[in-house]
Amino acid sequence: MKAAEYLETLNENQRAAVEFGVAGELPSPPLLVIAGAGSGKTSTLAHRVAHLLVNGAECYNSANRHKRTPSWSDENQDGRWRAFTREELLARDKASLDLFWLRDASMTDLESLPEPDVLAEEIMENLRSALANFEAASLT
Repeated sequence: MKAAEYLETLNENQRAAVEFGVAGELPSPPLLVIAGAGSGKTSTLAHRVAHLLVNGAECYNSANRHKRTPSWSDENQDGRWRAFTREELLARDKASLDLFWLRDASMTDLESLPEPDVLAEEIMENLRSALANFEAASLT
């Protein structure tokens, strides 16, 4: 498997830190990066955030939610993506599908909210912008 382009700028130790625990046990074990001034700690951690987002998003398939492929199963309990049915969620202890706690207090006209797909695309665009900012910061 060819490494993502953003990993090619890292040295061996930086890359090991970026990839640490991504494909392994869940939750990922803690990561401690100790290095001297100017060694690339900030860049390494920015790359790690990007790597975690990219690898978490692959099976999520944001381009087409109907083609998402769960990576979790009874046989593969280390998988990172699992979809739950409404019934499975409601069967859990203390389950609540009330999302009003997410409401922005400044929103007064809830009927004028964009459709969920539009909101999701706006969120993804914000994430893409954040990743671009991380990338730009790591190059300076």
